[in-house]
Amino acid sequence: MDDRKKTTDQQLNEADVVEDAEMNQLLEQEIGARERGEEVEEARRHYHHHHHHHHHSDAEESGGKSDRSAKKRRRRRKRREPLSAGKILLIILIVIILFLLSLIGAFFYLRAKGARDLNESVVMTPIEEPKPEIEDWEVHDDGTITYKGEKYRYNSDLINILVMGIDHEISEISINSLGMADTDIIVSIDKTTGTTRLINISRDAMTNVRMYDENGNYTGVDRMQLCLSYGYGDGGMESCLNTAQAVSYLMYDLPINGYAALDYSQIAVLNDAVGGVEVTILEDMFDFGKVGETVRLEGQQAQTYVRRRNIEALDSNNNRMARQKQWLLSFLGAARQKIKENVTFPITLYRLLANNMVTSIDISEVTYLGSLFASHGFNEGDFRSVAGEVVEGEDGYAEFHIDEEALLDLVVEMFYKKV
Repeated sequence: MDDRKKTTDQQLNEADVVEDAEMNQLLEQEIGARERGEEVEEARRHYHHHHHHHHHSDAEESGGKSDRSAKKRRRRRKRREPLSAGKILLIILIVIILFLLSLIGAFFYLRAKGARDLNESVVMTPIEEPKPEIEDWEVHDDGTITYKGEKYRYNSDLINILVMGIDHEISEISINSLGMADTDIIVSIDKTTGTTRLINISRDAMTNVRMYDENGNYTGVDRMQLCLSYGYGDGGMESCLNTAQAVSYLMYDLPINGYAALDYSQIAVLNDAVGGVEVTILEDMFDFGKVGETVRLEGQQAQTYVRRRNIEALDSNNNRMARQKQWLLSFLGAARQKIKENVTFPITLYRLLANNMVTSIDISEVTYLGSLFASHGFNEGDFRSVAGEVVEGEDGYAEFHIDEEALLDLVVEMFYKKV
């Protein structure tokens, strides 16, 4: 009995060896046939004929083990051939196309969403203090105005964004130590034409500001420098809204559709994101260039150039505003070129600033605004300033007294249409 079992096991092992050898022989024959240009099928037929004969001679002895070997052979025969280089490239190309299509779809979705969301003003509680009496200016109940004998209606195609540069490292007195809105610029974009215009308002512009105590309770309105409005808040959204209200009041109840407040340190981030900004030095107060010399600002140099001023001079902020305008014009030109090369560049900027910015604008809105700006561009004539004069206040600080008639001319020109 044991001898028969041993003989059977030996035969099974020998059968496996023969089968493996035959399988290897088949593979060699297939490879050789391909190299010689012969038909692979002939080699397979030869193998199947020989194996069929051998299988019947050992069927009774091999039993279940032969079945397992047969399954093993079938698995080997089902082995897939590797993909050709052409097929791999085709798959990669399809994946890239699908990815690009998804990006394009996301861009247009964000753009459409941003267009819908930027219709309302963020200034929900306007300052109700009356403006100074202006001759030939009248506001009507139907939303129109009459100015110098002409009737106008507000241009509802405009989106107005208040951009604030916040100085947290101030040597002057600030409210609640929250910093000052040292730079205040209205960015106005026409939804129908893409035309972008900017109005730079002096930090020292005297206007009515809503005041709050340290617990956030409203205490009234007082006339003060615009920059101080940021301190009556929380250093975040409430501070931004309070400054937006003061600007809206100053600009004759101009709707403000959004705001963004950046610390001056973020100027370096913006500057370097476009590869540096080129300017011609306007004042002799920098160690990286002399007056009249053209330099490309990098990093901290850009922050210094737009922030530094001589606080001993009463009108030093006017000189700084000229440098800020110069830097911003150059930056916007470089940014527009970046957007032309990559429509998602505004999103890149947004993410770079996100952790150091307080804003009411989300990614969809910045995508929409960026596409509008890129469609038309920007030139120096689209950057205006509010006219007025600098005087010394009773407390010794500079006060910028606005020329109200010149301001109204500017407001009507930029924000209204004739009826």
